[in-house]
Amino acid sequence: MKLKDTNEIFSDDLRDPNYSSGYLNISLEEDGINGFLYALQKVARTQGMSKVAESSEIPRESLYKVLSTKGNPGIRSLERILHSLGLQLTIAPLATTSAAKQQAIMPAKPMTDNHSVEEMHSQALNPSEISISDFYQLINEEFSRIREEASAIQLSTQMQLSNLRQDILNEISLIKSA
Repeated sequence: MKLKDTNEIFSDDLRDPNYSSGYLNISLEEDGINGFLYALQKVARTQGMSKVAESSEIPRESLYKVLSTKGNPGIRSLERILHSLGLQLTIAPLATTSAAKQQAIMPAKPMTDNHSVEEMHSQALNPSEISISDFYQLINEEFSRIREEASAIQLSTQMQLSNLRQDILNEISLIKSA
């Protein structure tokens, strides 16, 4: 069975404007402009670069250059690219605390009930009882957990393949020496 790479696994998610906006915001927050441009390129690729180029009225070759980590898109180009992906540019105050950063990254909504992630996991709370901020925190933690599990599985699979390859090479050596 062929293992899927992360681009293939998350391509459906990246087509969803809600998911892709969170992904882009987190990329910008955690990895800066270069990380944001890389993430924006991944989102654009899932939509189809030709389609994004056409709807943003930016030539495809220029789109690749603008979205490279060495790219330097102007604000108008960035707005057109985001708009073609069903997204928009939003300005927010600088966040200094982690709670403020979380609010800045995710769409703002007043917190109602303050539930811990463990509580949400264990009690499977009704979505109407969870604030948007808590919900996004839960989603981000689950995404991180799944990503760690996928990395561990991939590493384990690579190790198994390496061991299998070595076993085959040993068998071939034994056959040749016999």
